[in-house]
Parts: sequence; structure tokens; C-alpha cells
Amino acid sequence: MIEQDVRTALLAHAPLVSLVGQNVAAMLIPEGADAPYVVYQTVSGQRESTMVAPGARINARVQMSCFASTYAQAKAIAQAVQDAIEASALFAAVFAGYQDLYDPETKQRYVVIDYSLWQ
Repeated sequence: MIEQDVRTALLAHAPLVSLVGQNVAAMLIPEGADAPYVVYQTVSGQRESTMVAPGARINARVQMSCFASTYAQAKAIAQAVQDAIEASALFAAVFAGYQDLYDPETKQRYVVIDYSLWQ
């Protein structure tokens, strides 16, 4: 499953773990967890199929949000996430873009990264 493999790939990348520890979660970070952290979710997905047979390859657009108290730290986490995804042998990855954001409620900076992942 791509979502489980995303978490596996992120936590296997030592530079990312040195920045966020084990704070990598699907959809929502556990309540009470302190920044920095990475949250990921599948935005859309499809299975390659034909009229004759269901496809074995899955393509998912996965979004990863990298939260931190400073902009520089959020950017460093985002770069480590990109390095982890692109180095993983668990799937093929195509970078689809990123966006820098700020959450005024939590006063956190975050970078949203999109990938098209194939498996």
C-alpha cells in the first residue's frame, strides 16, 4: 500500500528523522505532538486498467505537509522529505510541486509537497 510505504520511506531516511524524530503521520499528527512534524495524505489515486484486465500498477497523488516553528526549519524538513521520497525503492516518484504556507492559528510555517507515486 503506497501510504504505508510513504511512512516507511520517510522514517528510513536518517536526515529527516534527525529533524522530526518519529513525528510522521497519515492525515493528522497525534494530538499533543510538538512541531516539527510531517503529515501525509493521498489526494487522489487510480489503478492502471484496460477493458480486458484490471491493472496491477497503482498511481497516487500524495501530499506531504512539513510543519515547523520557523520557515528555515520547514524548508529543511521539506528538502529531507523530497530526498527520502526520491531515494526510495518502494515506488517510482514524480515531483509535482510545492507551496510555502503559514498557519496563523498555530503560528507554524509549513511546506506542502506533491508527488505522483507509482507502484
